[in-house]
Amino acid sequence: YYRLRDYALQHPECSAIMRIID
Repeated sequence: YYRLRDYALQHPECSAIMRIID
């Protein structure tokens, strides 16, 4: 999920999604 993490940095809103995935 490293790419998703980098993607979240560009899209702060996705940060919430990252927490669900993590």
